[in-house]
Amino acid sequence: MPAWLYSLPNWQMLLLFAGVSVTICWTLIRLLQPLMIRWFGDNKESRNSIIDILVAGTGLFYGLLLGLIAVSAYTDYSTAEDSVSHEANSAGVLYRDVSNFPEPLRSQLRAGVVHYLDVVISQEFPSARQGKLLTAATPVATNIQDGIASFAPTNLGGQALDSETFHQFGNFIDARNQRLNQMQSQLPDTLWVVLILGAVINLALIAMLGIDKFSAHLALSGLFAVFLSLMLFLVAALDHPFLGQYSISSDTFETIRDIVIPQIR
Repeated sequence: MPAWLYSLPNWQMLLLFAGVSVTICWTLIRLLQPLMIRWFGDNKESRNSIIDILVAGTGLFYGLLLGLIAVSAYTDYSTAEDSVSHEANSAGVLYRDVSNFPEPLRSQLRAGVVHYLDVVISQEFPSARQGKLLTAATPVATNIQDGIASFAPTNLGGQALDSETFHQFGNFIDARNQRLNQMQSQLPDTLWVVLILGAVINLALIAMLGIDKFSAHLALSGLFAVFLSLMLFLVAALDHPFLGQYSISSDTFETIRDIVIPQIR
């Protein structure tokens, strides 16, 4: 899907999908009805019996494909949400771990974690909503790593703390890398071509049906077109978990920064 679509509010995007779908359907009715009359004459029963077979076949396979893709898109969206929560929680645990370091390293590392959260919230997430992958917090994470590596424990307790903090930092970086990868995830363009062409084919078959009242044909086909557009809109809205209005927010990071961290002494 073009990135500019995600700059629209959800209701406008939905109306655009529905409007385009209905317009295509009604245009196909105007174009194909004369052709159907030329081929089948006034024998609407014969025409509809053939089209019913085609609709049953294409509708079944297209419905299965659309349903599977919708489920896959929702699963990817949920996985991206979990990754965000995991990264934010890992940052909170890392802040608690470095709070046991001696001064002045403790204050330096705690300030680094808070700064990391600030950069992710104020820079990386807003950029992702515009379709841009920004890794502005990577140098901050590197500075945190350097600070942890500079700690030289002199007893067994300090060594255990150092080992645990490095382990938690590894979990934190894994979660960050996973989120960055998911910020670029999307359905392949080839799959979108198949979905769109499949929708047009099904609309064309509906447009070929022989219905005595033209207004009834428009109404029924319009309802089918709207339903089809709803499914395509759902897939499109879930396709980019971090892009557009219906996207994963930085609320979890803000909760860690504004509520959880201030309570850690």
